[in-house]
Amino acid sequence: MLCYRVFVFALLSSISSAVGSTLSTPLPRLPYLLPGQTTVSGISSGADFAVQFHVAHSDMIKGSAIFAGQAYSCAIKRFGQEPVYTCTEQPEGQKGPGCGGLPETGSAPCIGCPAGTTVTYDHCKTFPNRTVPSDLLALAQQAALAGNIAPLSGLKNARVYLFRGTKDTCYLDGTMNMTGAFFEPLMEDPSSQIKYQLSVPSLHAQPSIDPWVSPLTCGVQQPWAPPTIENCGYDGVGEALQHVMYPLVLQPPLSNNGSQHEANLLTFDQTLYYPKGGEWAGLATTGYVYIPPPCFVSSCRLHVAFHGCGMAAVFPFMNTSYVLHGGYNPWAEANNIVILYPQSGGFYERNETAPMAQLAAGCWDAYGQTGVSYAQREGPQMVAVRSMLKALGV
Repeated sequence: MLCYRVFVFALLSSISSAVGSTLSTPLPRLPYLLPGQTTVSGISSGADFAVQFHVAHSDMIKGSAIFAGQAYSCAIKRFGQEPVYTCTEQPEGQKGPGCGGLPETGSAPCIGCPAGTTVTYDHCKTFPNRTVPSDLLALAQQAALAGNIAPLSGLKNARVYLFRGTKDTCYLDGTMNMTGAFFEPLMEDPSSQIKYQLSVPSLHAQPSIDPWVSPLTCGVQQPWAPPTIENCGYDGVGEALQHVMYPLVLQPPLSNNGSQHEANLLTFDQTLYYPKGGEWAGLATTGYVYIPPPCFVSSCRLHVAFHGCGMAAVFPFMNTSYVLHGGYNPWAEANNIVILYPQSGGFYERNETAPMAQLAAGCWDAYGQTGVSYAQREGPQMVAVRSMLKALGV
């Protein structure tokens, strides 16, 4: 199962239109961004990516908010005597690690699998009880010793927020506990540094109280609603940012959407930040960044929000719903936070045949499909996002 909901509805593109033009427009440099205060978040594959970006760059990332995401490198690791299969035994769109990938690099092989075999696709989400967090910690330690990711000591004081809706049929019950269990041994006081929210009655979705997102979406797949954004009356982004960016002082107005200003949402040319051969990483041409005006002249913090599968703005059924209505911008406006929205979906935008179904759907790579370094600092998507942060001034 690809674990994203795709609805083609005619009204969405007219309600939430694309913003601006991006022809060769770079990100603005913001000289007053606070060092050591950058945080990340994501939903679904974006949450998976946020985990690996946080771990790989723990020397510069303060915390992460994970809206349904698996533990570091989990998708490519076999645990114990977990069943294995050949690639031909798995259906198209649901192939495990090592069964395809980018034309130039292939994909990361299944770690711990006999030669020529792989595990079930998305096994960490569908069989969370099989996950062994200590095995994943060992992989991270090896990567850190090799210099492929930052030293894990950077996670000692990190803050992590973990969310899963009670009706989520994609990341099954227990997945977030495994993600938390990966971080716990690396933290000084995990009981205060990790916050769980596992009681909101939502499906596999971004929890938002934006007035544009109807309460009728809570726990229900409405054909007229934006994919993977639900309003269950729980301000997921607000709760997450208050935890990982602690302290946040100002609560944005909740009565209307006037606390964000679309003029502050800028577009930029993501191709300027592609690594060599980076077009194969699946990034779109256009990215988005929300910048409250004070951030051009005074101190601000930076937060990076990664959309999930099928949620990139290049998809007409989604458009700018995530960047305008996911819940970030009002908090950014009230607290002088810059929100960077990197965008995948490049294969769809270029009308190219993607080598894997997940890349076609605009998923961030949590499956090793962009090569063995996908979860390390030199992974193509990781390099692109890090280049964007450098351009902003981090």
